[in-house]
Amino acid sequence: MPIRIGIIGCGGMANGHLNAYRTIHNTVPNKVECVAMCDEIKDRAVNYEDVVSGTIEVYQKPINERWGL
Repeated sequence: MPIRIGIIGCGGMANGHLNAYRTIHNTVPNKVECVAMCDEIKDRAVNYEDVVSGTIEVYQKPINERWGL
């Protein structure tokens, strides 16, 4: 069974993380599966639809407002 990961935030670092997961996947198939991506900006989140096997989430409020921080 693959390790299921989700990435919060689809900015520049998301590409770096996905490249690392792709390297693992290419070396050991079915070891890692990206099942979720989320971001406050819809366009950034939907850019990853082709690499996610599960859910794309778009959050409209900043995280500190959603969690009452």
